[in-house]
Amino acid sequence: MKSLTYYQHASIKPNDTGGYVDIEDRTYNEIVSAKHEQAKSIALLFYTGICAGKDTLTNSDIESLFKILQYECRYNYKDTRKRVLNFKSYK
Repeated sequence: MKSLTYYQHASIKPNDTGGYVDIEDRTYNEIVSAKHEQAKSIALLFYTGICAGKDTLTNSDIESLFKILQYECRYNYKDTRKRVLNFKSYK
């Protein structure tokens, strides 16, 4: 909702100044879809970099990731579950 509001008003707070909707050629849904594709491409590049040995995750990096996941699942379970289940299925 925050990103949609920002798109419509160029601000987190609704206003009458117009937003990116007035200057952007694409619709909000087209922008979101493009960003999903971009995120998949970035993730794939990172994954292939790790497989090729060019990028690495340290034990500290992995520990931090799991701590974030543990925190989110413990204290924001409903929101986290909703965000995960609302992602598109990627094949």
